[in-house]
Amino acid sequence: MIKGLLRFVVGVIISIPLFFSIHNLKADGAIQNGPVTNVVGWHIFVNNSEIQFDQPPIILNNRILVPLRTVSEALGCSVSWDSENQTVRIQKNGLELSMVIGDNQMLVNNMPTSIDPPSVIIGDRVLVPLRAISEGLGASVEWKPEEQSVYVQLNGEQVEGS
Repeated sequence: MIKGLLRFVVGVIISIPLFFSIHNLKADGAIQNGPVTNVVGWHIFVNNSEIQFDQPPIILNNRILVPLRTVSEALGCSVSWDSENQTVRIQKNGLELSMVIGDNQMLVNNMPTSIDPPSVIIGDRVLVPLRAISEGLGASVEWKPEEQSVYVQLNGEQVEGS
């Protein structure tokens, strides 16, 4: 009885930081004080076209996470979701990326590649690190802090802007 109670108390103490970081997310995607930050006023371009998101990108562990489907489809990829295994697959021209939600690696043509932070689900959307997913698909990523813009380029297209 005491061991069970002790396990419960330890479990609650360990879970508190996770609860508050998830609890800080509101239904509209806004963030209250916590380790996750909304990306406000930033612009994300794929092949020089600005992307609009129905779920705002976030910053987690100093990495920008974006809705996977929106970016993947902007890069011309097909996306499939396996809800039973919590796995997403992205395909384009014989290239396949797959990842399990919450796992810190993705497979690029069945070769493991680390991602940090792992993919998450927020607001019924899978969010992934923008750089990891873009580079996994063969795109380049450039951050222009003076514009608060991220440029993702596929097929060697030149980045526009200042």
